[in-house]
Amino acid sequence: MIQGEDIGRIGDIELRRYPDIPIARTSGAWGEESFSILYRYITGENLNGSRIQMTAPVINDAEGMSFVLPLRFLHESPPKPVDQRVELRTIKSREVAVLRFRGYAYPQVVSEMSARLLPTLERHGIAHMGEPFLMRYNSPMVPGFLRRNEVGIEIAMSRPD
Repeated sequence: MIQGEDIGRIGDIELRRYPDIPIARTSGAWGEESFSILYRYITGENLNGSRIQMTAPVINDAEGMSFVLPLRFLHESPPKPVDQRVELRTIKSREVAVLRFRGYAYPQVVSEMSARLLPTLERHGIAHMGEPFLMRYNSPMVPGFLRRNEVGIEIAMSRPD
């Protein structure tokens, strides 16, 4: 699991600094289709036929879905996907504000969490960039009440020189 470095808190909002993160992502497909495309990639539908350990979280944003790959793929090339809808990228290091919640990540719940997150950041003078995104940490087999999710958004924290 990729964990960010704790850099602060505002109530129940956590501020974190994340390192570079290698991902396999798909866009243009949504929901179960996106998950299936990425799952096939990590279970061997790649040019090497290699299985790749899936790490958490699964990230959903306005563009699509991403599986976080093991950090070793920052230094070595991950297997090339067979399916052209899978794109390999690196999310560059960034600072993120997150709000945790339990249960199923229904769109309405994600919207409600975003509606709590953004005004709080604005009240505290923390600039944010882009759109909120969802991070899910559990297998689809985990019962809803045990699931851990987060809504996050990239932020700009002032750094001392």
